[in-house]
Amino acid sequence: MEDKYLAGKSYLVLYELSRLIINFILLNFLWGLMNLPVLILFFQIALTDEVSALFILIPLLTPLLPILFFPGLQALMSSSRDLLVNEAVFNPRLFFSSFKSGYKNSFLIGMGFTSLVTLIGGVFYLSMDAHVFVQLLLSVLLFYISIVTFYGLIMESHYKMPLLWKLKQAIILILKYPFFSILTFIFYLMLHFIIFTVNIVLYSLLGNILTLYATYHLFLRKLNAISSD
Repeated sequence: MEDKYLAGKSYLVLYELSRLIINFILLNFLWGLMNLPVLILFFQIALTDEVSALFILIPLLTPLLPILFFPGLQALMSSSRDLLVNEAVFNPRLFFSSFKSGYKNSFLIGMGFTSLVTLIGGVFYLSMDAHVFVQLLLSVLLFYISIVTFYGLIMESHYKMPLLWKLKQAIILILKYPFFSILTFIFYLMLHFIIFTVNIVLYSLLGNILTLYATYHLFLRKLNAISSD
């Protein structure tokens, strides 16, 4: 009797795991399809060894970030939240409906990030001969802008509130819980790097959604801990 119980439990675990993996692959495929022009330009930039080519590729990539990349990332976050909170079978229409409903705010977040990064990149280039402190300051500023943008997208995925309220909550979270915010963001980046270096095929199938799913899980645990205090 106990053996049948253990076998049934093992079957349920394997079933749920296989269903989750299928959802991950499908979500990653939809995100990749949505961001195909962005990914092509990313690969071209990564593979080129000609500086002159970068002056063509980077200006082509820049406007696509707020138009495609950030709305797609927000839709992926929303889908990750749905898998975590509702534990439902993934419906591809959810991804596209999240993309559509959150497009305006994620586009504005992407525009803000892209504009600030372009400005900082220009200042960094012009200050190459300046004191190292200036470059360090710009690097720290870029890091914190990236964190605010990341948590701004998470808030956009999690709450149905005005954009300014979501950005304010993202900044409050970072200022009130800097240890958690910074470590979670670093964990997100490192998980990307680890999966990519382990197996590029695995990263292509699961990488982006797996990192977001794990990071969103930590975010939800933190929200629950804050609510219970």
